[in-house]
Amino acid sequence: MDLPVISAAQHILAAKRADVGADTSALDPEIDRYVYTLYDLTDAGIAFVVGNTRQVFGFGP
Repeated sequence: MDLPVISAAQHILAAKRADVGADTSALDPEIDRYVYTLYDLTDAGIAFVVGNTRQVFGFGP
């Protein structure tokens, strides 16, 4: 089973193996969208997750 989220994660891992400092941030929103879809989050649910991630961890999508 080839899921797009797996492909995106594999690209990140490959880039980091080649160069630990590689900027893979362009793929983060893609993975975020897959996770939101997986959990069937509404716009309000996404806003809640993003807001709490930023508040707790100091970063987020």
